Amino acid sequence: MTNVNVETLLAPARVAIIGSTSKDSGLGRRVVRHLEVAAFAGEIVVADPTVPLEAVVDVAAIAVPAEHVQGVLDRLEGHARHALVMSSGFEESGRAALRAPEGVSLIGPNSVGVYCAETRLVLTFAQAFDDLVDCAPGQGAFLISQSGAFGVRIARAARASGFALDGLVATGNETSVNATEFGRALLASARRPKVLMMYLETVREVESLVELLIEARSAGVAVVVLYGGRTRAGAAAAASHTSALSTDFDVLAELLRSLGAHLVRTDRELLIAARARAHAGVAAGRRVAVVTGSGGAGVVAADALEEIGAIVPPLSPSLQAEVMALLPPFASAGNPVDVTAQAVGDAALIGAVCRVIARSGEVDAVLSIGRAEFEPELRGNEGIPMVLGLLDGMDVGPGGDGVTVVGDIDSAAVAVAAVVADGGDPSGDFRLVRPTPALRGTVPTASDSLRIFAEAGIDAAPWAGAGTVDEARIHAERLGWPVVLKIDGDASTHKALAGGVRLNVGPDDIAAEAGRLLAASGRIIVASQLSASLELFVGVRDDERFGLVVTAGLGGSHVELTGRTVTVPAGVSSEKLAARLAEVVFDRGGDRYRGLGQGLARIAARMVETAGQGYALVEANPIGVVDGALIALDARVVGHDE
Repeated sequence: MTNVNVETLLAPARVAIIGSTSKDSGLGRRVVRHLEVAAFAGEIVVADPTVPLEAVVDVAAIAVPAEHVQGVLDRLEGHARHALVMSSGFEESGRAALRAPEGVSLIGPNSVGVYCAETRLVLTFAQAFDDLVDCAPGQGAFLISQSGAFGVRIARAARASGFALDGLVATGNETSVNATEFGRALLASARRPKVLMMYLETVREVESLVELLIEARSAGVAVVVLYGGRTRAGAAAAASHTSALSTDFDVLAELLRSLGAHLVRTDRELLIAARARAHAGVAAGRRVAVVTGSGGAGVVAADALEEIGAIVPPLSPSLQAEVMALLPPFASAGNPVDVTAQAVGDAALIGAVCRVIARSGEVDAVLSIGRAEFEPELRGNEGIPMVLGLLDGMDVGPGGDGVTVVGDIDSAAVAVAAVVADGGDPSGDFRLVRPTPALRGTVPTASDSLRIFAEAGIDAAPWAGAGTVDEARIHAERLGWPVVLKIDGDASTHKALAGGVRLNVGPDDIAAEAGRLLAASGRIIVASQLSASLELFVGVRDDERFGLVVTAGLGGSHVELTGRTVTVPAGVSSEKLAARLAEVVFDRGGDRYRGLGQGLARIAARMVETAGQGYALVEANPIGVVDGALIALDARVVGHDE
């Protein structure tokens, strides 16, 4: 991990601006102007790019043409603690990566700069900061962005919405210091925020991200992540933009969730979620009460909350009676609670209703839909996060003291999703699982795979190997007709796609079918053909970045088309995997499918142990639900290439 002294970066006593200072339009001159107008208290040194600095500076901001940057960096050794390279045109353009001088942390290149409201450090050339130099006090959120221009836009949008940021660091191409390294340094510093906002386009060191999230959870810091590159088009754009390949988003998303980070889809959601966590805090669970004066708004809110995974439970009869004692007789005290249009104008009444519900212990958060005047009445409400959604979209208000205010019901759902976000894997002991040593040059066959499954305790359909037609018939008669015949070759070969599987083989056609397969492979597998009520899938693969990765869910010949699977790093606990499978795949089917998630998670755990011996792939597709039991109807164990 690169050592970054956050204090000297965000509260420097002396900064040097090197390059582009002679013209008003130059990048360096803009940086100087921002610092001066912001009344930055430290010393500002406008330096000659061609000579060493005369005195040691905390931060040297470099804005010279790309071909001259390395020379400037070399002259900084012993003269600067941090180098902020604003110049672009390096790895993303095919140029060699920069080398950081000894003892100097390198931010960038292609960085738009650094901002810290408290120290009035506006060390950026971005013109978008021209009217942000008043450095409004931050409200507890710090943004780390791999895209400088996008990060600046988010900072502007935050300020426009009344939610000023504590600071911003644009890490650019991350030649030396990457986003997760800076995040860890920030968490360990005296400037640790309530909320760490991150815009990422790649994760260069997955282990560093894991440590960041563990440290954030331990420190009580919410992490809200917007990831660019979720789709093929987005990943291609990210690669061209940052000179880095996008990670496997499905795995990354589950890793983030498992370690308590909150993942959002848009810049708007990033701001709403960060504001909600900074102002309202975090709920103990996912139960939400809705309080409104409009029945229609309550219905729409309940739909929106269910879609984001919140629970809108009915209130108990005793709590309903307590609420109704405050309301007109024609009100409704179910959930949503409809106070009626007659009472909705009474802010004190709304506050009283929300307090009764908050102290009941029946919900973990409250969503009130109404007017900005409600906000003071909702503050400090029994430690239960309050979200106030305004129907007119106007006058969002400051928020704080347990309340966040948003302009519409959709935004309210985004805010609720942030405050009731899953706190992470309940096991609390997450690690990436990497097999050591890798088994290279090992080529298990299909029958080897079945034996490996048996050793791992994974149930498979009864089977036997055969080298002749007569052997195949003997085994089939013992197993019972009809049977399945499969070629017994390299397990990396997809048997069905290679034409190496025969189903429903009976006594009249076994000679012909077995003969054809034996001619192709030399040996075959004869297996019982079991009748499955549902086909499932579990696979474990060795991923270069994430280590062992588990995919589980619906299976069969069209597994790629159904898309009903969950992909997680193998370090996720069986309990967490089972919960995600229930949420994504099985809960929609009701009680009939209850328990399948736990069953697949148990199989996945055994596959992880097997893959940990050094295999590249361990999978079963399909896994059949046969008389309530999970039975592997096929097995593949594949070694690494040489």
